[in-house]
Amino acid sequence: MKIESYKTQDGKSLWKVKGYLGLDPHTGKRIDTSLNGFKTKTAAKTAFDDAKYELKHGTHKKKESVEKQVQRKRGYTVQQVYDLWWPIYVSDLEDSTALKTKRIFRNHILPKFGKMYIKEIEILTCQQWMSSLAKKMSSYRKVTAYAEMMFRFAVRMKFMPSNPFDSVEPPRKKKEFIPVVTKNYYERTELIDFIKALNSITNEDTSINHDWSMARAYLFLVLTTGMRRGEAIAMRWKNIDFKNGQIIIAHAEKRGEEGVYIGGTKSKAGNRTIALDEVAKVALNNWHINQAKWLNEYGRPAISPDTLIFTNRNHPDMPLSENTPRDWMVDLCEAKGIRRITIHGLRHTKATLASEAGANMVDLAAILGHADSNFTAKQYVHPTNVGINNAEVIYSNIINQAIE
Repeated sequence: MKIESYKTQDGKSLWKVKGYLGLDPHTGKRIDTSLNGFKTKTAAKTAFDDAKYELKHGTHKKKESVEKQVQRKRGYTVQQVYDLWWPIYVSDLEDSTALKTKRIFRNHILPKFGKMYIKEIEILTCQQWMSSLAKKMSSYRKVTAYAEMMFRFAVRMKFMPSNPFDSVEPPRKKKEFIPVVTKNYYERTELIDFIKALNSITNEDTSINHDWSMARAYLFLVLTTGMRRGEAIAMRWKNIDFKNGQIIIAHAEKRGEEGVYIGGTKSKAGNRTIALDEVAKVALNNWHINQAKWLNEYGRPAISPDTLIFTNRNHPDMPLSENTPRDWMVDLCEAKGIRRITIHGLRHTKATLASEAGANMVDLAAILGHADSNFTAKQYVHPTNVGINNAEVIYSNIINQAIE
């Protein structure tokens, strides 16, 4: 202990004391203190002795840092809550899903709320943010749903009394008429035109050279099975049972923090065995012959059951680039004058036309890898001209029978 006098700026004489109090009973770390502002030397010594007694008998209170004082009064910032919540939420997610979710927080949620103290965020702030998002993006509810999820975590952890998003009203957007030409699936007549074009396309029809043997195999596989783009990219020859006419789907292309890789399917329902259509079988057989020649030219090992069916043209050991099927689709449709839909639109085409033909929705969901047939019916099955006309004929017959 050291006690000494000092003078203040106005010349007043006071006493200060500093020294070692002892060890913190909780952490075992040394505690030193410095006290000042005493009028007498005795008062300084008494204050030091009191502090030492309090430490020894468990009544000593360590001075809080400014940061701790602010946190005690105002709670956690949204960024701090996110840092606590994220490791818990992400623990059972696929890498690709985690990456997409992290982007949503980084691009939309944290820039708005990150520095705010979560228990001070008002309902109006959340309402205005949601309304602003709705004007910028059609999928705004997906973004706000993640924010709501994190806020619910904060409520459970007692970081805030209630979730302001519980009182927010999603803005109602005026429904606009969507012209038939913008739909992302083919009618039956359009499908026939697409198949004819795919069978006849050559590099003489396009400005960019493509391996149409591989393209045909890929596009017919997706079109006939309705499998996801990434599931087709992850296909290996061992997954194709030519003898029994079956396809085993157990993997999909994924994108994580470190890039593209082959992982599991999107869900448990995604693991399935489906039929191999004759059209796809012929296209795959033709590509198998050409791929063998292609690998030989590159000095690569011969095709084995583990060989990927669709590979990068410049790097035969790597999976097909996720952008390549899109390029095939664009060039095919432009060259043949066909209305273009996306690769995913071929999956919707399978669901819609199979439903139009009378396919059971539960069976259709199993084929597409959906756990819930209601989701298939709501999101993947669309009205067609043939279906609408059939419905009109059915109802017209009912009216005519009633009149008779």
